[in-house]
Amino acid sequence: MTQAALLNSLTPNVSPPTPSWWPLAPGYWLLSGLLILVIGLIVLYYHRRRACRQALRHLREIQRSESDQQSRRLHELLRWLAIHHHSMSPGLTPSAFALEIARYHPSNKTPSWFNQHYDPRNNTAIDWDEAERLVRALCRRQPA
Repeated sequence: MTQAALLNSLTPNVSPPTPSWWPLAPGYWLLSGLLILVIGLIVLYYHRRRACRQALRHLREIQRSESDQQSRRLHELLRWLAIHHHSMSPGLTPSAFALEIARYHPSNKTPSWFNQHYDPRNNTAIDWDEAERLVRALCRRQPA
């Protein structure tokens, strides 16, 4: 074969297709996974803190409400936090619930004002600082 015949039998050079951006390289998969994890943790943190902020806001509303309803409403708030934030049983008796709450009190005892709405003769004043510490302890999910 002659040189001219060899040159005519060659096919022209074709450039390869441009590389696609998909599928991603492993580093981008790792970066995407970390980004999704961080966003998920931020949403989870915000959601948990939102419930605590809501409970503290409700506590301040209770403090400004009529005095004859304060004890009952505070008890309802603490029970709501215990049920929804700690998965305690909604069917706990008042005394069993008081024992559970005592675990979150700094002195490991139930506050004297805790069940006063069950006894109309009990006129113990609500210690609002103690109530706020109790709500915050329930929000942290850590017994004292």
